[in-house]
Amino acid sequence: YFCFVFGTCNCRVKDQCPLQGECLTPCIVYKATVSTDDDRKEYIGLCETTFKLRFNNHQQSMRHQKYQHSTGLSRHVWKLKESAETFRIEWSIHRRATSYSGKTKKCRLCMAEKVAILQADKTCSLNKRRELV
Repeated sequence: YFCFVFGTCNCRVKDQCPLQGECLTPCIVYKATVSTDDDRKEYIGLCETTFKLRFNNHQQSMRHQKYQHSTGLSRHVWKLKESAETFRIEWSIHRRATSYSGKTKKCRLCMAEKVAILQADKTCSLNKRRELV
């Protein structure tokens, strides 16, 4: 997958872009920060495709109950919804990296995600350690 398209956005309302005008960026490790009035949780993920495609999949898992167990992020959001708690999600690029290379037999994108999960504050992380294997 070609991973060097930066800073593009096709959102109809540019100031509502989930990634501040970079939603079409591929090959990133991203962070979703879920905030309530008295708590903050973080989810680390990656996408080889554009972030927008991954974002839309997250949106589906947060809108349709049959997908509520898709990720740690969706499980947390559904708990908040069930308790009628108000929350907001902020998305950011944590790191850019290249995807799997047949030449080097390495996926720098995968490694960057694993490192980000390992370095995350465990008291507020929605990621599970089993994701590192």
